[in-house]
Amino acid sequence: MKLIELSIDSFRGINGEGNKILLNDSDIIFLFGQNDIVKSSFLDAYEYFVMAKKKAAIEDFYNQDPTNKIKMQAEGVIDEPRGHGGYSFRSSVV
Repeated sequence: MKLIELSIDSFRGINGEGNKILLNDSDIIFLFGQNDIVKSSFLDAYEYFVMAKKKAAIEDFYNQDPTNKIKMQAEGVIDEPRGHGGYSFRSSVV
């Protein structure tokens, strides 16, 4: 499975539409920038997305308000063995 895009809304300091990481067929991702611009929050959101049993704490909701529903959406590709093509997927978690 290869993740192509991860979109996040209302998770910690991430709010509003258009908050996404485009992975563009890369095996390595670097997140760099100034402090307090939600780099760690994107990585933590990814962890929540792939670990379905992980429960959100009050600090994970935007403004620590549980009425702000955390929304995550991922797009990717699942490869078939031996180059027989693959399947695209889109998955959402609210």
